[in-house]
Amino acid sequence: MNNQILNQNQLDAFTEVINIAVGKAAETLSLMIERKVSIEAPHIELIPKSGLIERFSDRFGAEALGVSIGYNGLINGVSTLFFEANEGKTLVDQLLAENKEDDWDDWDEDETDPEASFLELGFTDSDKEAIIEVGNLMINSLLGSVGNLVDSQLRYTAPVLKMRFNFQDEFGSLLHGQAFVIESIFTEQQSQVKGLLTLHFDIGDFLGTFLDKLNQLNDAVQVDQDDF
Repeated sequence: MNNQILNQNQLDAFTEVINIAVGKAAETLSLMIERKVSIEAPHIELIPKSGLIERFSDRFGAEALGVSIGYNGLINGVSTLFFEANEGKTLVDQLLAENKEDDWDDWDEDETDPEASFLELGFTDSDKEAIIEVGNLMINSLLGSVGNLVDSQLRYTAPVLKMRFNFQDEFGSLLHGQAFVIESIFTEQQSQVKGLLTLHFDIGDFLGTFLDKLNQLNDAVQVDQDDF
């Protein structure tokens, strides 16, 4: 782990914030589809932004399915939830299950359409909406928790789905600063799907506030433990 900003206690505190956010997202998703969806406690890394291409290329190859949401306020940046395309298809099949309808007729089969790759993998409009909703839930839950942590209301852009999110094109200009990479496993019944989520922003004047809040969380945990 390349962690030049957070010490271990601060990283542990931030991990707990993310755990709570992911748990809320899983509960909401389960209510939506009326079936239990579990999202395992995520593994969190803090890496240089310049290492994002290598990190994600090692996991996915040159590109992946990605749902992105931009945000601004006290912090400004972009968060993206990634799946390998076949795993994304598995996830939406699980989520839609009995409610899945054949809506192929709604598609424009023009191969020049950048979203035509949905057809190659059997994605339908319903699949597209489902994967966007998963990304929207996960990212908004995460960003809401980060915003609450620093007492700041963040403003979000609409989620954007890219079936072929090219890491070189998207991350090639990110040369400075740090990014959080959060890996989670989605489980519905017997199937598991791995998702990787990035949270990257310009630290700037936000760093002091961020670290102070994490230290406060860590101190509160230590007090609770000492009471036992």
